[in-house]
Amino acid sequence: MAQRRADNQRHALLYIDLDHFKPVNDSLGHQAGDAVLQQFASRLAGAVRSLDLVARLGGDEFAVLLAGAGHLAAAEAVADQVLAAAAAPFDIDGRAVQLGASIGVAVMAHDAMGLPELMALADRELYRAKADGHGRRASLAPVDIAEPA
Repeated sequence: MAQRRADNQRHALLYIDLDHFKPVNDSLGHQAGDAVLQQFASRLAGAVRSLDLVARLGGDEFAVLLAGAGHLAAAEAVADQVLAAAAAPFDIDGRAVQLGASIGVAVMAHDAMGLPELMALADRELYRAKADGHGRRASLAPVDIAEPA
């Protein structure tokens, strides 16, 4: 279960997938792909507060746990900053590489919700964002989920 702050604030989760990353590895090599991942991780860390948790989940997938960001509008504002950071060109040995990101946004619906449930919701929204087209976010408001009985 997700660790909660003492004030029992709800958290939000951004589930992020870089768009068009595979062609970077295929055409420029894995070293270039690693450089993109490092640059994006740095940009991602700069887009969030120091109390938020940034993690690379594997491949080109990242997650950001926004501590105490129990309001969808706040989470979406951060997601928009991440989209802008991913859309900016990446410098790979003097060559500009253009990517982008798709983001699933979910906010804890109730105090009993744990991290696995939050991740599943954000992952579902990520797939919705990708289905709607790349370079966007899809969000799930807490009111869209029923509280457990």
